[in-house]
Amino acid sequence: MNRLNQITILFSLCIVLLGFVPSQTWAQSNSPEDSEVYQTVDQMPEFAHGADSLSRYLINSLTVNAECDTNDYLNKIYVSFIVDTLGQVVNVDVIRGASPCMDSLMTQTFEDMPPWNPGKHEGKKVAVKLVTPIHIRIR
Repeated sequence: MNRLNQITILFSLCIVLLGFVPSQTWAQSNSPEDSEVYQTVDQMPEFAHGADSLSRYLINSLTVNAECDTNDYLNKIYVSFIVDTLGQVVNVDVIRGASPCMDSLMTQTFEDMPPWNPGKHEGKKVAVKLVTPIHIRIR
C-alpha cells in the first residue's frame, strides 16, 4: 500500500449544505430531538481541530490499495455525511464518485473520522447534513 502522501488532496473548505432533510434513524441517535437533520443552523459543525487539521487528517488517513488504478489520476469526489448531535460522522455516502475503489476508501476514511463539534440551532445541538467536494490528484 502506498500512503496517500503521493496524492494531493485539495479539500474544498466550502461545505455545501443540502436543504432540510427528514431524518433517518441511526445508531448514535440518542433523543427525540435528533429526529431532524438540518440544512442551515445558527452554528455549523466544525472539525474538532479546524479546517487545516481536517485536510491533514484526510491526507494522512487515506491509503491507496494496489487494486486502485493510480496512473495520473485526477478527479473530484462529492461526499455527503451527517454530523450528529454527538459530533459523530454518520450516514456517509459518496454521491459523485471516481471509481469503486477510491469511493470505498473515501467512505471508510469519513466513517473513521474523529468527532466534530456538532452544529447548534437555537441553543441546542442538532444533526446537520453536509456535502463536500474533495479534489484528488494521483501522480
